Amino acid sequence: MKRLITESESNPENWRQLNKKLNTDNTDKFLEHGIDIENRIIHLFQDIDAETCGIVVKGLQLMIIKNREKDIDIYVNSFGGCAYSAIGLYNFIRTLKTCNINTYNIGCAMSGGSIVFMAGDSRYMYENTVFMFHSVSSQAEGKVYLDLIEEAEECKRIHQDLCKIYSKHTNKSQKQWDNLIKYKNVYYRAENAIKLGIVHKVILDNDDIKD
Repeated sequence: MKRLITESESNPENWRQLNKKLNTDNTDKFLEHGIDIENRIIHLFQDIDAETCGIVVKGLQLMIIKNREKDIDIYVNSFGGCAYSAIGLYNFIRTLKTCNINTYNIGCAMSGGSIVFMAGDSRYMYENTVFMFHSVSSQAEGKVYLDLIEEAEECKRIHQDLCKIYSKHTNKSQKQWDNLIKYKNVYYRAENAIKLGIVHKVILDNDDIKD
């Protein structure tokens, strides 16, 4: 994941006001981005950046305006993207307390994709899909004492944010995640993902569900 600065998203308290700004009758623009407002389905099949985060947040807000209690399904097949955008989207999804959020790994949930996946109240993966977890990376340039040292410190802070999120939703502690992803990419498939609590259920090819 790259550490890139993104703009803050709208406050959830303003949902009703946003209804006047967003055209609730014209959902085609959301469908073009894999967001089905009427059926409450989001397909997150791209890199996670500020634009992706923005359109998903707006789609979620419209879904909540239409029905605050009905489940929302988020299907993830993403290699990741911007750490700030992924964490921001995770944070926003976790504020949606009035309905159940279901996340599905249908191919890969890697890097920032794994963060968004963790936001689900109920988390599923298909049998032959994969997760990849790792620490943050940076492409910083500048003077050592003015720029690079602070950049390195911020990367460390983001790393701890990731470990905190992963530990909150799995059977590993924050310290264990810190040691696990600090220096390498870590891949998990169905069997280990179930054991670690990354997912609640595995969907098999015969339509059975394995707890």
